[in-house]
Amino acid sequence: MVYVVTLTGEELSDIRSKLRAEQRLTKAFNKGGVAADPPRVVLVVRDDTHDERSRTLAWLGIAVHRGKIGAVDDSPTVDHLRECTEDIPLDGDGGLLRLLPDAVREPIDQSFVLGSVGSFGRMAWEAMETKLRDKHPNLAPILEWLGALADPPVLSNDDPANRAWQEQRDAVGTIARIFKVPPTTFSAWRRPSSRHAPYLAGLIPDPVEHSLIEHDARAFADSPSLFSEWADRPDARCDIHVFQDEAGRTLEIANVNATNVEARLGTDMIYFYEPTSSFVLVQYKRLDPTRRTMSVDARLLGQLDRLEEVARLSRSAARPED
Repeated sequence: MVYVVTLTGEELSDIRSKLRAEQRLTKAFNKGGVAADPPRVVLVVRDDTHDERSRTLAWLGIAVHRGKIGAVDDSPTVDHLRECTEDIPLDGDGGLLRLLPDAVREPIDQSFVLGSVGSFGRMAWEAMETKLRDKHPNLAPILEWLGALADPPVLSNDDPANRAWQEQRDAVGTIARIFKVPPTTFSAWRRPSSRHAPYLAGLIPDPVEHSLIEHDARAFADSPSLFSEWADRPDARCDIHVFQDEAGRTLEIANVNATNVEARLGTDMIYFYEPTSSFVLVQYKRLDPTRRTMSVDARLLGQLDRLEEVARLSRSAARPED
């Protein structure tokens, strides 16, 4: 199910700075006006009341919580709110609704309740999302990221690939907690196309400027020859991800599995913490399920020596919070 929050242009202008800073919105609504199914994607629509046919899509987000504020009203919290970077009209000859068949256009149109919250179903959203991607391709990174947050895949224990991704996900989560990286940084994930690909290959970064580079390289329709040697390959990988918190501290994660770097350093993943030039090198070792032991041999000792050499490159923290 999709929530729709419809506000006037004046209301949105009044809270725009707050929305950009907090990337969150809470809106009360009448319980009877919205279906009881768990909500997923949220559309924030601007309705300029001076013109009946002037609705535009302004923001996209995820409903992460639905609170109760009384016997009559509920209050959904819209998180991961992202502003549409271009004008997306819904009405008129060039509007998005005109492109949809009647069967899905009508429930979407009825969900626009000025000053309140409406909803429509999955089938209508799938049709609308397809048209959004076709007509506004710049929205694709945001839609992919929000879609992964809204409907995360379930990793069952009865599949070897799932178990491997679970292990790698737990390792990424441990490092994230050590460096106090926001947990939502790694929440958007889809199964990689290859069962042998690492967990990081399925990570969908927050759609900010640095994460658009990979998307633009793959979807550079105007210059098909640009990066064509690798961008058009389905097995192409972009395995360096950069994250930054509110204080400006930067953490880079590089997947070097099955590369020359792994052979040279003896590691599968490299975490680089910029404030202290610190490296965390992670090497995955699968233990025998019966003995649950691993022999200390010359190869392992050599890997440890190389890791210690890298560890000596770190510098002291300049600030206590680093």
